[in-house]
Amino acid sequence: MVYGVRVGNGWKMDRINEFRLIQAIVDHGSLTGAASQLNLTRSAVSKQLRSLEDRLGVKLVDRSTKSLAMTPPGQMFYQKAQQILEAVAELEESLQADQEQAAGRLHVSVPKVLVNSQYLQRMVAFFQQHPQLRLDLSISDQIDDLIDQRIDFALRVGSLDDSRLYAKPLGETHTIVCASPEYIQSAPDIGSFADALNHRLLLPSYLNWSSSPLWQRFKQLYRLENSHLVDDVQAIVELAKQGMGVAILLEVAAEKALASGELVRLFPELTLGVTPISLVYSSQRYVTKRAELFKAFFK
Repeated sequence: MVYGVRVGNGWKMDRINEFRLIQAIVDHGSLTGAASQLNLTRSAVSKQLRSLEDRLGVKLVDRSTKSLAMTPPGQMFYQKAQQILEAVAELEESLQADQEQAAGRLHVSVPKVLVNSQYLQRMVAFFQQHPQLRLDLSISDQIDDLIDQRIDFALRVGSLDDSRLYAKPLGETHTIVCASPEYIQSAPDIGSFADALNHRLLLPSYLNWSSSPLWQRFKQLYRLENSHLVDDVQAIVELAKQGMGVAILLEVAAEKALASGELVRLFPELTLGVTPISLVYSSQRYVTKRAELFKAFFK
């Protein structure tokens, strides 16, 4: 048994082994019994005890009588050491169990644009398949710090800039033009994209399109002050369903409305842009069994 860590030309006990030393002395009531448990010589145990007392500046064990007795500081040290050793043992058991079975809680962050998409439905299917797992779901369009906020996974729409993170590609979504059937019937003819620019547009204000060449060209063709600007993706979908105008948004946000016929995609042959969708997770986190299952499921 290696009892300590090498420092220079000698040995120095680490803190956990100091706790185990005092625990063994108290449990056996003698240095000899502690030495037998720790697979050390009696003189080594005596030397390490003396070194610990010198470092702390207090006497932990009264060795003036034939039988050892803990001093008040020694008794306090022993009680705290017991608590720490029990916590370490519990942690080790938990980690071992975590590798054997999927249990516990997964913290997942999802942007609003994916709330009504197939991706959230797939997440529901995963937790139904693993009922012993619990979900901690955050809905946010902010680029959360996965590491600082201890988020296990995030579904992300767009490119990834943080080198500390992995991004597993899940798919992609197109920027589309759509409107309600009622709006299409009642409004002036929309035979081309150029015709659509003569209509009141519903545009997302939450997207950063400033670097998109397509967006720069779009601004030259259309006066933005004529549009409705909306900072919530679901609100754009609802306003478009109510016939408030022609919406330009990511297709993944309108999946259900398009499938039900509440919205109709205009110019399906037109590609206004393709955006990746990824499962993002930290490269610096300990990988649990439940995390491995989650990644495999989405693969």
